[in-house]
Amino acid sequence: MSYKQIFGIFSLFLLVFSCSKNSPKTISSLTLRDINEVRKEDENKINEYLKTHFYNYSDFESPPANFQYNIIIKPIKGSDSDKIPLKKHPKLKHKKVSLSGVEHTIYYLIAKDGKGKRPSIADSTLVTYEGILLNGEKFDSKDQYVWFNLPSSVNGFRNAIAQVKGSKGKATAETNGTISLPTDYGVMFAIVPSRLGYFEKRVGNVPPYSPLIFKIKVYNVKETDQDADGILSKNEDPNNDGNPLNDDTDGDGIANYLDKDDDGDGTATKDEYDTNEDGSPDDTDKDGIPDYLDKT
Repeated sequence: MSYKQIFGIFSLFLLVFSCSKNSPKTISSLTLRDINEVRKEDENKINEYLKTHFYNYSDFESPPANFQYNIIIKPIKGSDSDKIPLKKHPKLKHKKVSLSGVEHTIYYLIAKDGKGKRPSIADSTLVTYEGILLNGEKFDSKDQYVWFNLPSSVNGFRNAIAQVKGSKGKATAETNGTISLPTDYGVMFAIVPSRLGYFEKRVGNVPPYSPLIFKIKVYNVKETDQDADGILSKNEDPNNDGNPLNDDTDGDGIANYLDKDDDGDGTATKDEYDTNEDGSPDDTDKDGIPDYLDKT
């Protein structure tokens, strides 16, 4: 088995887990249900949740002393009966994600946007996060910041986090051994349908076919070159659909952003991408296809 095949299988293996080494690891599967049927069920569950819950928006609008910018989502009832439901909050947005020809909807809300750059789904981010179910039960969390390679996360997580900006500042090491994090970071939460989560798999305490909620703080964003071929992973998207994870020019089962020889012609991508160093991909035969994607 080649290095590229091993790397590809390892990357796929990572996708079935949640977002950190502390994620639930117990996995089992049920008989696969009809995707469209589950999609409709998820949409109904999520819409009901959006109608009956709110987040602590007043804290973000007028931060109290020592506010840690933690998102708290609660049911609308009792003394909170006058709160604005998530469904009607002006900051609530949605993103359509197509998977295997079926379109799914992620609902997300940026409570505090960062001052830096927005990551692509192929980048690495310094984050803290918490994952909960619609019933409020926590299934995963990382309270201490961690660098997270987004292609290795579940689909819904990486597509959600790509909507929020991180910090313009950088984390700095202090003389006492601690790390000081920038304060202009982004804070968001997203509600993800099960097909963009674990779908039919039971992972830890996550039941099969469960929508997921992620609360995320994004501190820093690092643009990556996963295969060290001189092209940023986010730019290895020749079909320009915004998803560099699904481009595989030579059809070898390894996406271009992980493939050191994108067109499979025996010449490494880095050795035919921009040999004259003019900042543009080489196209020796002038056929409109860059050399690194042109096997002929």
